[in-house]
Amino acid sequence: HDLARTAFAMCIQTALGALRSAQPELQRSLTAISNPALARRVSTRLLGEHPALGTVATMQCMTRPCTRIPRTQQQELEASVLGPEGCCRRQLPAAALSVVEQVECLLEQATDPVILGRTWPGWQPWF
Repeated sequence: HDLARTAFAMCIQTALGALRSAQPELQRSLTAISNPALARRVSTRLLGEHPALGTVATMQCMTRPCTRIPRTQQQELEASVLGPEGCCRRQLPAAALSVVEQVECLLEQATDPVILGRTWPGWQPWF
């Protein structure tokens, strides 16, 4: 299990590193074909945004009635996304993460049973 996780992490690190080096071109392309807000979110993530904090920011931006989360539920979800005390999601800075730090945080978030066991009305995993 640890060997597979390490190999997977190395693949993701390579891909994220390549995407980071192409960040200016990606931002221009996304702005041209999509919208500036999406281009900024992608750019921020490629520049080393903390993945869990990015997820929390995305949840806070949900304004459509079908995706609006009640405040108490949102606070509970935010605590789950940030993880328990002592996990890497709580220890890393908010921005300027290295590729290795960002991937480690993403893997921790993606394999957290507390997150995996939660959904909410309007959940859009592809968003």
